[in-house]
Amino acid sequence: MKTSICSNLFKYALGLLLIALVWELASLWFHSSLILPRLSEVFAEFFGLIDEASLWMNLSSTFLKAFSGLLLALAIGLPVGFLIGFSAFFSQLLLPGLVLLKSMPIISWLTSILILWGIGWEAPVFIVFVTLLPIIIYNIAQGIKTVDKQLLEVVKLTHLPFRKAFAGIYLPSIIPFIISSIEISVGTMWKTVVAAEFLAGEKGIGVQIAWNKYYVNTPTVFAYTFFVILVGISLEILLDAFFSSPFLKRWRGLWAT
Repeated sequence: MKTSICSNLFKYALGLLLIALVWELASLWFHSSLILPRLSEVFAEFFGLIDEASLWMNLSSTFLKAFSGLLLALAIGLPVGFLIGFSAFFSQLLLPGLVLLKSMPIISWLTSILILWGIGWEAPVFIVFVTLLPIIIYNIAQGIKTVDKQLLEVVKLTHLPFRKAFAGIYLPSIIPFIISSIEISVGTMWKTVVAAEFLAGEKGIGVQIAWNKYYVNTPTVFAYTFFVILVGISLEILLDAFFSSPFLKRWRGLWAT
């Protein structure tokens, strides 16, 4: 077991070294910090940012917008997903809108959002919301449709009340789909909120990237980008640890019984 872990870590470290080597060779090829700075320049900027209070203030602003959009998407997406999963009529009725919502690029919302709300926190929250909503709805609806048909037959034969059937059969079956929705949404929301701030934000990590790009401060742009990547990876690791925790497994076991 330990040998396997060490082997995986070695391969991972080797992959990181390969990326660093390719980066350094490319930066030497371009020979311009405006195009691709050296890694030493990027890390110097990165550690400089870590010591600035403004970085953490911008991070908190970005977090607030990201999770506000996620909570809105969950609040609307969960009941709509249930509705589509339970009803073929609503599934056919709402499917075109969901396909449209899923296919529409962020930039298409920009003009209307800027006219409606202007530059501020509303635009990033809305963009995160409309990006995550179809993901959550599709996952929940799929979870409802995959409930064991034999169990549903038992419900019909025993005339079990819907409330008990929902709590005892439907909910335990769709919990993995709810967890999957949240896991996918967290990774997507983080990239989306930074892009939304870049386009229409007033403050936040995305706004800082936009300003430094405007002033062609490329090392700082990459330093912020590296920070965004680290935060995104950390969020996914923490979320995975939470969903794998004994407490949550015990809670899911209670629902299953």
